[in-house]
Amino acid sequence: MKPLLVVAHVDDPDLTVLGDVVRDHGVPIRIVRPFRGDVLPAPDEAAAVICLGGKESADDPHDYLLRERDFLRTAAAGDVPTLGICLGSQLLALALGGTAVRGSDRAEVGFVDVTACGAGLDHPVDFTGTRFSFHWDTFQLPPDVTVLARSRDFVQAFAFRSAIGVQYHPESSVDGIAGLMAGEPDKVRAAGADPDEIRYKALEFADPSRDHLADLVEHLLAPALCPSPGAGHEH
Repeated sequence: MKPLLVVAHVDDPDLTVLGDVVRDHGVPIRIVRPFRGDVLPAPDEAAAVICLGGKESADDPHDYLLRERDFLRTAAAGDVPTLGICLGSQLLALALGGTAVRGSDRAEVGFVDVTACGAGLDHPVDFTGTRFSFHWDTFQLPPDVTVLARSRDFVQAFAFRSAIGVQYHPESSVDGIAGLMAGEPDKVRAAGADPDEIRYKALEFADPSRDHLADLVEHLLAPALCPSPGAGHEH
């Protein structure tokens, strides 16, 4: 079976919850780190793609980010199931013709209420819920992209063909969130959030967060796990 391709922007990404969810489907995970010089494969070599978050801004002029944007554009055009998370969603938005918005003064840090809207109300994945968010940058979407969910201040989920972008972090584990709080407490407080409260809420919302990630992954992998009649099978 083709792997789930994970595009990472740190050496040791938080894959605790994602690994458990994907393991339930028997799908291998392949991690690529373009910032370390890893070569991105052709998108159709993957069963699905997940592009994770990172500290970069989506429009930073790094060669590896330009390559990632080209990769995401090709994946979306080829209907390779793709999920962009936080920075990954911003890269996806740019790849589809949108723009990056740097350093919004309305940073979202902590657990926010997300509500499905429009086409998101009928989507197989339920986007409504309390989600962990950790971003200062955001995006403006091109007109041919469908908004699926919003929070008070931001678009939180969007879709284009088989690609989905989410501004929040469905993959973050309790330990991963605690690590973020410990690593940047001053930045968190400057955004008007309380690191201790976020740690507590990470425990409170751990199960629903995992369930939401499981729904997203199942939606992404459905074409590979349940191919349409007449489609070829890999052995």
